[in-house]
Amino acid sequence: MLIELLVSLSIVALVLVALTSGTVMAIRNAKFAQDLVLANQYAQEALEVVRKERDQASSWEVFINDPDGYNEEECLDGTESCSPCILPLPSPLPSANVGIFYRCLYFDNAEADIAAVKVLVAWSEGGKNHNVQSATILSKWGN
Repeated sequence: MLIELLVSLSIVALVLVALTSGTVMAIRNAKFAQDLVLANQYAQEALEVVRKERDQASSWEVFINDPDGYNEEECLDGTESCSPCILPLPSPLPSANVGIFYRCLYFDNAEADIAAVKVLVAWSEGGKNHNVQSATILSKWGN
């Protein structure tokens, strides 16, 4: 009878450990999914800011050559100062500029009437670096 009790308690303990482990993994995955959605939103937001700047500039040349504009990499944290946006990402990541996220903008105006814009949003979680990239091509129009 004592052996049967020990066996049944062992089985109950194993089931509880498995359930707890599964719950912890599900919570971790939900947090990662939430961070991934936020990172995509921040990347899209950055592209929309650049598009708005292009639309509000008095001319394409002003937009491209504006020293306070987007002709160099910026963090979009309201200050224009951050660690350089380099790939692969440095480890550990530089200090976050949007919550836990590190956001950088790359602007390449290699062609006179076209500008390629790329946004990188990165974050650290569980000792791992994650990132999301989004890009668009802006063209001279309306001015």
